[in-house]
Amino acid sequence: MKTILEKTLAAIATAILRKYKPLVIGITGSAGKTSTKQAVFAALSGTYDVRATPKNYNNELGLPLTVIGGAAAGKNIFGWLVIILRGWSYLIFGRKFPKMLILEMGADRQGDLAKLVAIAPPTISIVTSVGEAHMEFFGSIGAIAEEKETLVKALPPDGCAILCADDPRVAAMRGVARSKVMTYGLVSAADLRASVVEYIRDPRSTAVLGMRIIVPVASGSITVDLPGVVGRGHALAALAALATAKVLHAPFAAAVEGLRNYAPPPGRMRIIPGVKSTVIIDDTYNASPGAMHEALEVLRSFPVPERARRIALLGDMRELGGFTERAHREVGEYIAKNNIDLFVAVGEAMHEAIEAAKKNGMNEDRVIHMENAVAAARFLEERLHAGDVILVKGSQNTIRLERAVKILMLEPERAEELLCRQGKEWDA
Repeated sequence: MKTILEKTLAAIATAILRKYKPLVIGITGSAGKTSTKQAVFAALSGTYDVRATPKNYNNELGLPLTVIGGAAAGKNIFGWLVIILRGWSYLIFGRKFPKMLILEMGADRQGDLAKLVAIAPPTISIVTSVGEAHMEFFGSIGAIAEEKETLVKALPPDGCAILCADDPRVAAMRGVARSKVMTYGLVSAADLRASVVEYIRDPRSTAVLGMRIIVPVASGSITVDLPGVVGRGHALAALAALATAKVLHAPFAAAVEGLRNYAPPPGRMRIIPGVKSTVIIDDTYNASPGAMHEALEVLRSFPVPERARRIALLGDMRELGGFTERAHREVGEYIAKNNIDLFVAVGEAMHEAIEAAKKNGMNEDRVIHMENAVAAARFLEERLHAGDVILVKGSQNTIRLERAVKILMLEPERAEELLCRQGKEWDA
């Protein structure tokens, strides 16, 4: 039944795109897809009639739903029928349709992206990163890179590949492009780069309020403020958005202004006030080795008051196959060597990280394994000091560390607004 539904919606979405011919911006990568999608939407929506992928609708079912403009109906057959009829109405009648689509395209297995670009061939393709996410199903990092290349190879000659120069595997995709290429990043070789990435600080308390990037341009430089978030990923998302605006010859000032409305999705390096005057860095949406190390680097360098601590509350990284043990050992080694005061772990694979942290000199009383997210939060709740900073990150499958954030946040009544995976469908 699901296969029939996917094929039906794919056929309708393909026909809609052929009829209305919107400009399609495709976004893929092992990490950073959703943040980049949100940033591109923020930068362009003030200038163009644009629709972007909602939630994480980035697969064979979600992408057609984005094109049609519907929400998944679950087990409601009548709801799916309404969506199909909505799609047919675009084909039968001349309805208003967006001039531009920003489509997040995910891949769990080889060949997934080929199916998505067959439905919605991109004119602009953005590749954010190549990492070990879903290694269990790909087998090698080279296979993952080859899968991401699909979006670059699918471009027409008059299209443009926008590639993250900070990732050598992504930058190398220039070699398979038959279209124009623009790179973005923090490295000096990028066509569009940030020369400065810094924290936005509260002038009264010096608390971190977000981050700021400064981008050199022909007329001098521009400043882009990104309140409420930290981390290299958000800086790169903003740069990808500015690169897209440049490729489209969109007003650059409008793109910068639009980025003030950048609404990063929950669970992606967002700053949330915690109980007892603490700070939570909420990165609970998911976890892969590259993203985990980037998050830990933010924690390592995050400014804390005197006597306050940097705390890592981490859960397993899933779908890594034979890379699982090594990836978790490397996390433990990093924590032991990089200024992390307390390490609380959840999940079976995190036992490897705990043992590695101990072997690399971390005292046993600073390394704790807990049964689940709620137990970990209760343990920390009793031991937090004012000024402590807690990074919370883990895979979404069964680990669900947003449950810990809900307990530790200052305003748990705002959980549905601020945290990922809220609502009745996630209560079980």
